[in-house]
This record gives sequence, C-alpha cells and structure tokens, in this order.
Amino acid sequence: MIKKNILITGPPKSGKTQMINNIIQVLRNKNLILAGITCPEIVRKGVRYGFKIIDIKSGKEGILASVSKSNGPRVSKYRVNLFNLEQIGVKALENAMQDDSHVVVIDEIGKMEFMSQKFIEAVIKLLDSKKPVLGIIAYKNFNPIIREIKDRNDVMLYILDRKMNQAARIRIMQEITKRLLLLVRDQK
Repeated sequence: MIKKNILITGPPKSGKTQMINNIIQVLRNKNLILAGITCPEIVRKGVRYGFKIIDIKSGKEGILASVSKSNGPRVSKYRVNLFNLEQIGVKALENAMQDDSHVVVIDEIGKMEFMSQKFIEAVIKLLDSKKPVLGIIAYKNFNPIIREIKDRNDVMLYILDRKMNQAARIRIMQEITKRLLLLVRDQK
C-alpha cells in the first residue's frame, strides 16, 4: 500500500511545527497548490496566549483557542472556539477534498481539534481520499482514534524529539518533501 498520509509526531517543543512550515515553504516554491489548516501559536509578551486557525488556501483565520475565552471546551488552560474550528478548519478540510490542491496540510490532529466530531470525520475522509496529507498528530494516544490513525497502513509516521540534531531533522524534512513530490507526480 502507498503511504500517502505523512504524519509528524513528537513531544511539545520538538520542532514539529517548524518542520511542517519548512516543508510547506519548499512545496510552495515547487508551485504546488496547498490546502488545509495551520494552527500557529499566539504569543503576547513572550507568553503563549492561544492558537489561531488559518485556512491555508483562502487565508481566512480565527482564534482556535485562548486563555481569555470564557466558554467552550477546556484543554489545559485554553478554551476551544468550536465555531471557528468548524467554520474555518472543518470547511478548509472539506473543501480540500474537492479542490485543485495537490497536498492537504493538517496542523494539527490533537486534543483541541478532537473537541469537534465534525473535525474528526473530515480528517478520516481526507486520510481515506486520494490526496496526499501532511499533518502533525498528537504524541500521546489520548483517544483510541489517534492510535488508529497512527497505525493505518497508508500512514508514514515520523517521530521527532527535542534532542534530535539538525542533520537528522534536515534528513527527515528532505525525505518527507521528496515523498510528497513523488506522490503529487504520480497523481497527475
């Protein structure tokens, strides 16, 4: 089976987001069309305040979670904005299944995102689709679906850790990028 779903995992601060952002840049430089979502941190005065959710293709963005939100499901010190998760995140993933994108990015498949059943369903549909998926998935298997996703025959899982040297990170990044470029070429 072709491993067309490429997922990166590792503990917090292991460089997952930096790696995925670097891969996104390389793919864009190769003129690939990307869709999906990114969830960058919101930092204020050196402290993490929350997370945005951004539709890669349309640029639409909103707050995924923040410490100042007073309602919504709680994950650690954050409250999740289910409306933005579904109206921006789920819609971006659903649109990616039918648009002209070459690769779908999902940053990330984790506890906050798992507060939405619609998000889980959209992720599974994308993993089952023909499109290559590049994503970050939770390190800990807090939900049986996380383990199921990691164990899929069509998933290539890369594990990063904080102690990994730069040469190893570059090797993994190059391997992922090469795999994605080959998958896109084979789609055409």
